[in-house]
Amino acid sequence: MAANYNNIRNLSRRGKGSKPKASKPQRERPQYEYKIKVTRVLDGKYGILFDMEINHVTIYGCRLCETKAGVPFVGFPQQRDKKDADKWWSIAYAPLTEDQTGEICKQISEYLEHEDQDDAGLPEDE
Repeated sequence: MAANYNNIRNLSRRGKGSKPKASKPQRERPQYEYKIKVTRVLDGKYGILFDMEINHVTIYGCRLCETKAGVPFVGFPQQRDKKDADKWWSIAYAPLTEDQTGEICKQISEYLEHEDQDDAGLPEDE
């Protein structure tokens, strides 16, 4: 009897003769012109954290991340939900193109190179 009930339940979910839903066409992301400037970079234990200005608005606590395929992307700051620890809410967000993300990566690498050059001239503590 249990097997029949499961079959009926599965049929009722699917419906008779129903076809799989067609996937929605991908919308084109709007492209905005931003003036982006990286203002501070911290290369730490959990990756690269940085602050940036987008059109004179400063966003603190951004992260430079990579996908599994190795493509870099910017992780914007988030806050954990107080009631449900599995949910995170974005604090700030700006849709970025690949070129804009590449520009941010370039500015971060220049910032880190400049910081390394400054550290090379300092005497070591004994």
